[in-house]
Amino acid sequence: MKKRIEQITPRLLTIGILLEVLVLVAAWLESGGAMTPFFQASARLSGRVSVLFFSVLMIYATLVPGFERGSKEYRTKYILFRDFAVIHIIHWFLLAASVYLTQFEILPIRLAGGVVAYVLVGVMPWLMTQASSSFALLTSVQASYMFWVWLVFTMTYTTRLSGSTPVHTGSPAAWWPFFIWLIGLIFWRSFMLLRQYWVTKK
Repeated sequence: MKKRIEQITPRLLTIGILLEVLVLVAAWLESGGAMTPFFQASARLSGRVSVLFFSVLMIYATLVPGFERGSKEYRTKYILFRDFAVIHIIHWFLLAASVYLTQFEILPIRLAGGVVAYVLVGVMPWLMTQASSSFALLTSVQASYMFWVWLVFTMTYTTRLSGSTPVHTGSPAAWWPFFIWLIGLIFWRSFMLLRQYWVTKK
């Protein structure tokens, strides 16, 4: 898995942009050209692209938890953090337009959680370009990043499945696989990190 991710990483941003273009086309066809449904659909579908990119990032960061400057792994991880930031910012613009057009009221606690997630998403690739960023700082931010961004994604699907988001589009048949995948992903990451911890303790 590690080698496969390293192989596709140089082309990942191009793949992501193409997927976002497909998202816009699919949203246009689904909405029939109506503005509000278009942005609702594009926000929903681009969110799935973000989940895909985040999943690749989390898998690699779990398999390669450290930060050895100058290594191939460090470069790969930087590209993964950077490309996810680009893709997720595209999602943010589409989501912001959807929220504005539907006049959906976001609870302050959910807004704060999303802001923290986006700060982490933007800061992490920048930190990796700074020579002053220590190993301890990068590993600490990475741990917070992985958990918090995962939590925001998971809570998004939790609120949809519970019916707490009245203006969403899509159906539970599509939400359940993403929710189950995210739950499985965090259990897998926890298991792998615990195993790495016990191996280093021996």
